[in-house]
Amino acid sequence: MRVNVDGTRNVLDFAEGAPRLRRLQYVSTCYVSGRHEGPFSEDDLDKGQSFNNCYEETKYLAEVEVRARIRGGLPATIYRPAIVVGDSRTGVTQKYDGPYFMIRWLLRQPFIAVLPMVGDPSTTRVNLGPQNYVVDAVSYLSGLESSRGKAYQLADPEPLTVSELVKLIGDAARRIVVRMPLPLRFAKFAIDRVPGVDRLMQIPSAAIDYFVHPTLYTCNRALTDLEGSGVKVPPFPTYVDRLVDFVRDHPELGSSPMA
Repeated sequence: MRVNVDGTRNVLDFAEGAPRLRRLQYVSTCYVSGRHEGPFSEDDLDKGQSFNNCYEETKYLAEVEVRARIRGGLPATIYRPAIVVGDSRTGVTQKYDGPYFMIRWLLRQPFIAVLPMVGDPSTTRVNLGPQNYVVDAVSYLSGLESSRGKAYQLADPEPLTVSELVKLIGDAARRIVVRMPLPLRFAKFAIDRVPGVDRLMQIPSAAIDYFVHPTLYTCNRALTDLEGSGVKVPPFPTYVDRLVDFVRDHPELGSSPMA
């Protein structure tokens, strides 16, 4: 709350006091949607949604503040990345979270690997975007005069289902994945309360919520305004091998938040 909400207010106050300010470029997240079911557009914000965790809720409250200042005349643009993964060209990343918990779990197992699964993996979709796409998109869009006052969802317009994601990651990790269906509550309870499970799996229970996430992110405005720039979301199958290879070669990295 102090960083995401109070900190954003402080930046907004500073920006409003800068007489020669050209633009505030504000990075939000697609997950201001919370657990909204169904499509969530770049214009959507308050949909009466509940939230998976404090991060989502505080980013939502911060974006509410930014949009209020935009309505008051502040020149700003909002960017909402989906789940950001490593560079699609090199696989490089600064930390392991999101799908990396699955990658690391599979790499720690033998050739036949067991993977607990929650929800319906054939229908739930996970929206990923490599960091170079996010950086390139913000770089291009921030230079457009027409982007002032707009919000962009930097998401994959064709996200994979959990089943498709597991298959691709399993192939890249050179593992045969045996799926073990579990109820969501049981899986989270086991990680949080059963001694040894958290240390064994090294997957925080909060991460499991994103494998039963009910929201579909539309990114029509981003696609339209990026047209002709050459900046596009690369399909996950074209770079998954690089992500897995990087994890295999750099086991020393962790999942702690970056300062």
